[in-house]
Amino acid sequence: MTPSELAIASRNWLQFGWLSACLRCEAVRGLGQFFWDDERQFAMSLFYERQETADAVTITLKPHSLYLMLVMLAVWLGNDFLLKSAPIAQIIMPIFIVFMVIRFFSLVRIQREVLVAMKQGRVTTQGSKFSFTNPFRYVIQKAQSSDA
Repeated sequence: MTPSELAIASRNWLQFGWLSACLRCEAVRGLGQFFWDDERQFAMSLFYERQETADAVTITLKPHSLYLMLVMLAVWLGNDFLLKSAPIAQIIMPIFIVFMVIRFFSLVRIQREVLVAMKQGRVTTQGSKFSFTNPFRYVIQKAQSSDA
């Protein structure tokens, strides 16, 4: 990082908080490419499962990450209101924020695909976001080609 980039990053840190500065950092972009590389499919295995057949695509959202996020939020609020420990908060908050950013960006790709299919009227949903036995599913019917 050049001195001018460092000065800009430190100014951003002070003005917009450390999250804004981190999101603009090249390391975070590299982290994003690591997690969302099509060959690795790391984020996919944590947050959703995609199954493709000849006539439909089924995307199953896994509820584990939602419950983990709620537990992290409860731990953070418990620390903030009960323990009031700044050192614990300095550990919890970055982990919580990084997890939320990774979850958000891994699900954005799916949401784009679902929104396009919704506009075309090819999506049905099943299940519940909170159920382990019947997780939330998007079933997207593939567009029929008219090669007659």
